[in-house]
Amino acid sequence: MRALTKATLVGLLAFLPLGAWPQTFEVLHDFALDLSDAVNPYAGLTQASGGNFYGTSSLGGVVNSGAVFTMRDEVVTLLYSFSFWGSDQAYPQAGLLQARDGNLYGTTCGQGNNIDHVGTVFRISTDGTLTTLYSFSTNAPDGQEPEAGLIQCADGCLYGTASSGGSNGFGMVFRMTTNGNCTQMYAFGGSQDGSMPLAGLLHGADGYLYGTASQGGSYSWGTVFRLSTNGQYTTMHTFSGGSQPTVDGAFPAASLIQGRDGNLYGTTEYGGSNFKGAVFRLSTGKAYTTIHSFAGTDGAYPAASLIQASDGNLYGTTTEGGTNGQGTIFRVSTNGAFSSLYSFTGGLDGATPLAGVIQAKDGNLYGTTEAAGGVSDAGSIFRLDLVAPTIRLGVVSSSGGELVLIATGLTTLGPVVLLASTDLSTWQPILTNTPAGTVTFPAVSMAGQPRCFFRVRQQQ
Repeated sequence: MRALTKATLVGLLAFLPLGAWPQTFEVLHDFALDLSDAVNPYAGLTQASGGNFYGTSSLGGVVNSGAVFTMRDEVVTLLYSFSFWGSDQAYPQAGLLQARDGNLYGTTCGQGNNIDHVGTVFRISTDGTLTTLYSFSTNAPDGQEPEAGLIQCADGCLYGTASSGGSNGFGMVFRMTTNGNCTQMYAFGGSQDGSMPLAGLLHGADGYLYGTASQGGSYSWGTVFRLSTNGQYTTMHTFSGGSQPTVDGAFPAASLIQGRDGNLYGTTEYGGSNFKGAVFRLSTGKAYTTIHSFAGTDGAYPAASLIQASDGNLYGTTTEGGTNGQGTIFRVSTNGAFSSLYSFTGGLDGATPLAGVIQAKDGNLYGTTEAAGGVSDAGSIFRLDLVAPTIRLGVVSSSGGELVLIATGLTTLGPVVLLASTDLSTWQPILTNTPAGTVTFPAVSMAGQPRCFFRVRQQQ
């Protein structure tokens, strides 16, 4: 509050109705086809404890075999370049995990020049020092081509999947110490239990590991499984890929999350009512529900995992579909209320987001696109604002019972309305202006009013 005279009291408020503001999409970086940048990121971002973002790209770097990059204050720096002739291997497709020791851990799935090596697990410090912890081989029971990221459980070990290899050749789940001692926990048989696990694991609140196999099961459309830390396997759900007798998904390519309600949530790349993908809920008691089937206009073929944001909703991406057919960012409640938030154009904003989004410490969503973006069509990093902007109302000048007011922090939502009240109960609009980031209202008369309060809002 600000006193103009002894007899005049002024209150200044700012107001933006929740949900009435447009969620702003912004491209933070367009990857370029040169030796100093990453190219075509398959994976999403990780925000480390220091606030910086880290990620991998399947190509790019000095020899175009993939890279690790970091982003600080929206500036992207190449942290490490993989080399297809070295022991570090090449072609990382998964995101990074920051473990308890502060280091980042990840996988590569390419064999590079050495045909005996089919992927690695690596550790990289936040300043770019990389150590190869383990090199997979074609010798059974070793796994091959790990396409997913890692998790760290309470025992300090890393857990992950290899999409092929293992004792039976259909993929495996492994446990690894942070010094590189790798153990096969479970080998897929390629039949009822599933095959080709493309996604990483979830450590459930009940202590079990949960994951998906993209193929196999009773209908060959993939499975959801549970695994104890001593390797005891249980099939939680077998995807049927159809709409009879109930709508079901097909080909799960993404890892699961556990919602605050205790249920598991995930996506399938195909299946659903239109066979363009689905979002599903699965209880730890095996009760399955498809909560959304993609139709194409709202998105199609989701290949990434979901997040549950601070508002309780689930957020994710689709690789295709939407208004322009280039992929989308969507929101869906745990009960299936769906909204498409952004449709990629395939231009400077990018296309084909293969990875999901993360909610960063600022409350907003960050992610990557694998294709398009910039002049190089090499992918992009984007931000979608979830946090409503703060509108502030202030006094520029006061003279003779008149005020000149200024409103800052406005969006392009709609007209800005200044309202006045003498009792904080009844509000009357007195001035309307158009938004321009900052709006200065002309002089407002206070003559004869012992007190007056002002607030500003944007109309839809």
